[in-house]
Amino acid sequence: MLRTSSEELGGQALIPFKSNANGKKQGSMAWKKAYHYFQLHRDEFDARYHKRSNVETTFGAIKAKFGENLKSKKWVAQGNELFCKILAYNITVLIAQMYESGIEPDF
Repeated sequence: MLRTSSEELGGQALIPFKSNANGKKQGSMAWKKAYHYFQLHRDEFDARYHKRSNVETTFGAIKAKFGENLKSKKWVAQGNELFCKILAYNITVLIAQMYESGIEPDF
């Protein structure tokens, strides 16, 4: 149900298939579409998958630095807490780049 919903909203599965995959596996239509997209549009797939891997890496870094759980109970508060974690992470990245690159901020 979740895959159908994301596909209906314009989502697309980005699955990096192994070299021995042949597309004949009996599976969902989303799996077959993903396989053919992977085979026929490899350059476009690689560019989009790289963006996905960057996002996953960033989320992993945020979870490692600030924990993977949200403490708030209400939905809006959880959203605010998540935004604060993202903001704090971005600030730490900027500070690290200041020292690594020797950048002097001018406020």
